[in-house]
Amino acid sequence: MTAAFALSVHAERLHEDAVWDRTSTWLRAVERRGGRATLFVSPLRAVAGRFDLAARLHDLARRGHEIAQHTHYYAPAPEAAGPAFEKRTVLDPENVVRCLAADHAALEAAGMRPRGFVSGGWAIDPAIASWLHAAGFAYDASRRSFRLAYRSPAAEGGGGCGTAVLRADGLVELPTTAPLARALHAAVVRRTGRAGFAAMRYDLVYLHDYDLLDGGRRLTAHALVRLRPASVTAGELAARVRAALDPGAGRRGAA
Repeated sequence: MTAAFALSVHAERLHEDAVWDRTSTWLRAVERRGGRATLFVSPLRAVAGRFDLAARLHDLARRGHEIAQHTHYYAPAPEAAGPAFEKRTVLDPENVVRCLAADHAALEAAGMRPRGFVSGGWAIDPAIASWLHAAGFAYDASRRSFRLAYRSPAAEGGGGCGTAVLRADGLVELPTTAPLARALHAAVVRRTGRAGFAAMRYDLVYLHDYDLLDGGRRLTAHALVRLRPASVTAGELAARVRAALDPGAGRRGAA
């Protein structure tokens, strides 16, 4: 059985022209092969630089790509520094909610209504889960079916989980399955479906937008699209998972 395949981009620097150009060009390659991707957008740096992402995000949405949310829990910079941040993760509940709400507000101001999410640094925290539920998100891709190559205390408890879960509060936990290079290797050896549940398997691959500035990583990204051309968005994948785990949901919604 062919596994469902979804491409995602952790987009943190779309306000930079070089990153935008490379990302848009790569997505054109995805589109030419009938696919679409999910962009987990962190607006933090664009907001700090007073750059309006609306036109670029609307262009991606018009082309069929999903705009979702990506949040880092960085400490706010001293007030005198203006709308900036310190690249230092602070996972106390107050800062977590502040960061989530600020990014969500920025995406909504750009005309987007994200329903999918992935945590910066793969952070796992109860305050994040509670906020996502209250904000009406449909799925969270912050857990992983792979181990990180570096130590990240914020991500502890989120790795090695290869099973998609429909939580009691209705949020689908959709583990990300591989970074770019590992995904290409798996495609070459024809190994797919590294996460899922029961008979359904899927691949949810990620890269960063700024990865595409590097020539080698850019070649890897294009090679992966050639080898695995058909892709759905992470949101569509989450909907399939939801329907499979709760087949009565559609009937209840239509009643």
